[in-house]
Amino acid sequence: SVANLVLESYGFGWRVVTALQGIAGLSLFTSMLFLPETPRWLVKSGNEDRAEAVLRKVHGADQSQQVEAELRLIKESLEARKQLGSPLRSLCTRKMLGRVAMAACLQIVQKFLGVEVIFYYSVSIFCKLNLPPYVSTLVIAFAGILAMPFGIFLIDKAGRKTLLLLGALGMMVSIATAATLILVFRLEEGAAGGSSTNVAAGYTVVACICLFVILFTFTWGGVTFIVVTEIFPIEVKGIGVAAGTVTYFIGTIAVAQLTPILIDSPLQIYGTLYLLAFVHLVSYVFALLTLHETKGYSLEEIEELFSRPWLQRT
Repeated sequence: SVANLVLESYGFGWRVVTALQGIAGLSLFTSMLFLPETPRWLVKSGNEDRAEAVLRKVHGADQSQQVEAELRLIKESLEARKQLGSPLRSLCTRKMLGRVAMAACLQIVQKFLGVEVIFYYSVSIFCKLNLPPYVSTLVIAFAGILAMPFGIFLIDKAGRKTLLLLGALGMMVSIATAATLILVFRLEEGAAGGSSTNVAAGYTVVACICLFVILFTFTWGGVTFIVVTEIFPIEVKGIGVAAGTVTYFIGTIAVAQLTPILIDSPLQIYGTLYLLAFVHLVSYVFALLTLHETKGYSLEEIEELFSRPWLQRT
């Protein structure tokens, strides 16, 4: 966003912005060279001493009991997985298919909440609303970054389900307010450049979208992935999370392809935002009826909770 703002007047700016993304990839590649192998993989490969050394480095050399307990848990989970046979076959049992469906639903709902609509097409949206596109996008991006620490702090304080419910309601109100302002003040027709009232309405829309991004970041943006990992028992957790994550990327592709079609359709921007607000309402009902609060529960207790029928988790 910063690069777009600085280079928007240069014809070659898009090339620089594209090239800058390679820096992040190079940094990730370089940092991965210094990461040790995971203790689970080391134990599975017969390198128990190296696994213990990695765990001591993570937990501290003076945390012998915690290291031994985690090493024992890794061995038990690997043994349980070996006894199960094919993890894919275990995932296709009646008991696990319901959890796969829940993980898939959580991921697909998260995608259709609309944060990609904002981040992928914010420049086009703000241009249509006659608002400064790059400045508005930069403000929204910084709002999302600043919200991340709150999610880390709140997830074990407020709880997973509570955050998902509050996030869904808050996002619905903020995005519906933005849609209403666009409709009432005819901002999509270029009225934001007119009277001071319409200019104020335009920037209020930006504020509402900022609030939407903030709420998404520390609720559905991060909590969804944690809930998905808690749904599955440890022996099938890896392949279960992977199966749920497939829908995450399917949803990403769908949103990327559908958004320009919706914005240019008779729905226009305000109609698209109202549609997102409806999805937020659906996400609220889904989380309310199907999820159990897992804050403070052990892995064994979480396993028992998700063994209940969906509508008995409220």
